[in-house]
Amino acid sequence: MRWPFKIANKWSLVDAVSMPYYSLEQYDSEYMGSETNFALATFKRLDVDFKPDVIAKRQIEDSKEMIRNRIYIVEEGNRICQLEDCSESTLNFENWSTPNRDKRILSNLERIRGFVRRFGSNDLSELLRLSYKEYFISIQDRNYNLNTIEFLWKYGLYSYDPRDPINLRWGSDPEAVSTLITRRMNKTLSEREKLIEIQFQNKKCTEENQCEAGDLDWLNYNTYKLDKNFFDIAEAVARYSNIFSSKDFDELVVRLNKNFSELHGQDLSFFHFLDFLPFLNSDPRVSFDQRWGKDRQKYYYYRFPSDITSLQISSNAVALINSNKIIDLKKGKEIKLPDNMGPLSQEPSTGITVGIQQDEEEYLIVYHPQASVLEKIKLDLGHEGESYEIIWHSDSVFSLYRFPELQIYKLDFKFSSSTTLLTQFSNILQMTRVVDLPAEKKHKTEIMFSLRNDQNHKYLLSANMDKAFIQELFVDLNGLAEYVALGTFKEYIVLSKITPENGDSNCSVFIDKNTGGVLRPFEKNKCVQNVWDDLNTIATEGYNNKWDLLVLNNNLEIIRSESLSNVISLYKNNDNLYIHSMDYNPWENHSFKYSKSDLVEFTFPNKTIMDGQGPLLRLVTTDEITSLIYNMLTDEMIVVPYSKISSFSPTIPTWSYYFVRGMSYFYGSSFEYLGIELFCINQEQGDFKNSIVKFDSITQNQQVLLPIMTTPSMWNDDTFTSFSYFDINIRNGYLLKMTSQGNWFWFSEK
Repeated sequence: MRWPFKIANKWSLVDAVSMPYYSLEQYDSEYMGSETNFALATFKRLDVDFKPDVIAKRQIEDSKEMIRNRIYIVEEGNRICQLEDCSESTLNFENWSTPNRDKRILSNLERIRGFVRRFGSNDLSELLRLSYKEYFISIQDRNYNLNTIEFLWKYGLYSYDPRDPINLRWGSDPEAVSTLITRRMNKTLSEREKLIEIQFQNKKCTEENQCEAGDLDWLNYNTYKLDKNFFDIAEAVARYSNIFSSKDFDELVVRLNKNFSELHGQDLSFFHFLDFLPFLNSDPRVSFDQRWGKDRQKYYYYRFPSDITSLQISSNAVALINSNKIIDLKKGKEIKLPDNMGPLSQEPSTGITVGIQQDEEEYLIVYHPQASVLEKIKLDLGHEGESYEIIWHSDSVFSLYRFPELQIYKLDFKFSSSTTLLTQFSNILQMTRVVDLPAEKKHKTEIMFSLRNDQNHKYLLSANMDKAFIQELFVDLNGLAEYVALGTFKEYIVLSKITPENGDSNCSVFIDKNTGGVLRPFEKNKCVQNVWDDLNTIATEGYNNKWDLLVLNNNLEIIRSESLSNVISLYKNNDNLYIHSMDYNPWENHSFKYSKSDLVEFTFPNKTIMDGQGPLLRLVTTDEITSLIYNMLTDEMIVVPYSKISSFSPTIPTWSYYFVRGMSYFYGSSFEYLGIELFCINQEQGDFKNSIVKFDSITQNQQVLLPIMTTPSMWNDDTFTSFSYFDINIRNGYLLKMTSQGNWFWFSEK
């Protein structure tokens, strides 16, 4: 704060440096001392007796006392309301209902979480975890802790109405939760139906009386807030098993499946309704049928569980979930696998999935999507019980490796869905690593290995559609397990260390495929990350995270070098390489197109590159008013609409991790769909709404946004949010997370 002063009828502010106690001490590198929290470091310097653990304990005990007091009110209210009138207009309802008390309970629990986030240390976080885990009350023979109360209160799985039975007041069993969910569903559906009916009766936001996003009519007839109830319910059910026992969850699922809701004249079971929830379009500008999800008939779609840790979706829409479950997404059908299966591995273009059944005997199990058959091959691998790796060399050749054995198989697509053993080695001494390969290399992998009793001889394995090549070389190189094989460049095999040390001369090595000679053509602090033989180019990364693009001749001599700063993404299409990089000081994004002849930087006058992935860039005008998406492949630019009281921010669909408010995540495999974040400036703070939109490219000059589905306004709730960067690869359709802790949802056009 600066003091105001007045001179000649003009108000000004005192210069900051002239204010009492002005200091730049907080910018000193030693200011924090041993503290990691700025506020705590400041309290220490001010010599304030501030004890976060004491405050947190007091807040926790206050919350517990509020909940204990509620027990008496609920039980006494239940007793009285069985004898007397407790309808909403009566004094009894006023005396024994608990809406305000219940709001304070949730508010207090959220305040505790916020306090620990702001001032917490590891010790304080552990105090919170243990305190929330401790059971402190029993209701109808069920023990409750603060985690349980917090969950039930966050999702409204309780009742404040004194006329309800006690189990509904506390959400104390699956029957009560099922009843509360069904109530909320039916109430929300009824309100939604009335609002949409009024909109079309009054011809608001229709062809006869159009509106823009953010207009008053658009806000009045938008069903985001109602639809958010559905998403919250879906998230509550998805998370129920994390709080309660599996027995309780199974009972809840059975009860919910027996409950039917009417959706615009159609009776649907609870989970059938959830299956196409994102297609309920909240935007009043779309047709009546679109508002009620009729567009789902044009799409394949599938709802995944919330707790997946890995998900692969192949080009032909076969999903592999958590490496143990296969779903044919176009048929909506789970593939039944034998018992005792080990982790599965999927080839991304064909969807062929491979794993080992570990029973009394071991069998190689191969699922062929084209024929919808499971193939079973008896294995004879030694060292039973040790882990194995499935290594894909192409879409038709893979290896099964379990030290010290390597078996190489070929898949036959032409006449039958069958698998043939090509060759095997039973005395592997060491082999290059495959688990640390970049994502784009994982399914076209080359390996080098040496055999026991023949330690100086190495073998190269590579594959094309129907062959595997094995070549014997005399190579003077030890420690193969420290390397990954990045690929072939001219007549050389390129190996790079997994965890190189600063100044390591063996960071990257080139092995002559004809002589076995080992070359180290680069300075010590450059490690090869990518190889593009057809472009005569490699990419290297230094220890300062700076990348270089190097053009080499056949003798590995550098004939051209381009600095790329910190590379965010590399995307190759035919003879072109698309690069997105970033400078951090000052912050600035750069995007390039490289061909054999030239490196060209994309420039956009009066626009700033915000981020990029693959061939797509997200831009914003320098006045930060208009967002744009640019496709480097097609030179196509899409302008995302803007109105006076609203703004749109697009999110690029990508195969890699992306965070979007409300949607939380969005992955895609083409330019056709985008995630759009809409912020209504005139609404309350934090009123974000999200849409997935399809772009109509029929018009020549301007493309039009056609909303196909929407997700609700949903700031991530730190109380329950935990982000995980899991293994994901989407080759067909689009994937979004319905809410931060809810189900995943996939869709693809038919």
